[in-house]
Parts: sequence; structure tokens; C-alpha cells
Amino acid sequence: MKRFNHPVVGELVLAFEELRITAEDGLALLIYTAEPGSESEQKLRLLASWAAPTTETERPPENQLPENRGHRS
Repeated sequence: MKRFNHPVVGELVLAFEELRITAEDGLALLIYTAEPGSESEQKLRLLASWAAPTTETERPPENQLPENRGHRS
């Protein structure tokens, strides 16, 4: 678990995974997730809602959206 202090929503406690990039020595991809139902998940959803487009004209066309948007494995 890693703790972050966000200037607006406060403390976020997130689990993370590190994936090594084998094509380039020394690189890794870090993936942070909040525990489902946690206060941190609620705070992340709040932050995401601020970044979300508010009108149809601001949204990308459906054919440009990622296939697995929001999908968790």
C-alpha cells in the first residue's frame, strides 16, 4: 500500500503493482488501485468526475473510446 496526500481530497491509500518493461532495461509500469468501496475509491471517483467531459461535444466519438474502458481483471 502507498499513501498519497492530494491537495484537494486529502489522503489516498492505494494498492499498487509494478510491471517490469522487458524491452527497455530499468523501466517499469506502476498501476495504482483503490480498494473497492473504500474512502480512497470515493475520492478517486470524485477527482475523475471533475475531469470527465460535461457535454456531448466534449466527448470523443464512440469509435475512439478504449474497448475495455473501466475493465478490471
